[in-house]
Amino acid sequence: MAGKPTTAFDVAQRLLGIHALPGPAAQPFIAWALSLVGQPSSDEVPHCSAFVYAIAYLMGLPRPLELPGLARAWLLVGEEVALADAQPGFDVVIFKRGQGAQPPASVIQAPGHVALFSLAEKFDPLHDEIKSVRVLGANQGAQHAVSYSSFPVTQVLGVRRLWDGT
Repeated sequence: MAGKPTTAFDVAQRLLGIHALPGPAAQPFIAWALSLVGQPSSDEVPHCSAFVYAIAYLMGLPRPLELPGLARAWLLVGEEVALADAQPGFDVVIFKRGQGAQPPASVIQAPGHVALFSLAEKFDPLHDEIKSVRVLGANQGAQHAVSYSSFPVTQVLGVRRLWDGT
């Protein structure tokens, strides 16, 4: 009997709670993920892209060939999809990061954040309007952990489908 295929989202859920360690010690999975993207093995550096890269690597999914440690490099991977069509398990969301005006999505070497799509949160059902996006990713929250977080839709730079499930 064929079951539901394992997705990148399923794998990432198994890593919930992994977080950066204080001091010079690095959390082993984060250190390994950073090594895959050519970054120093210190979990005190931004590692959201390395986390998604490691999951994609394990799943045999497309991943950035150039600048893989940068969140915005994911804007060049897979197939662009509308946020309203995003699916958990198959899509990544790339966000702006920082205060004030941010460079457009075409600028890859700029601050960003990347995580696996979980759901689009609609707070205005009368207008069927997406207000925020819930994602599963690393380097989130006070502990820089693998966790669920919500981000305003205004921070979304793009959504990319890495796999169509077939």
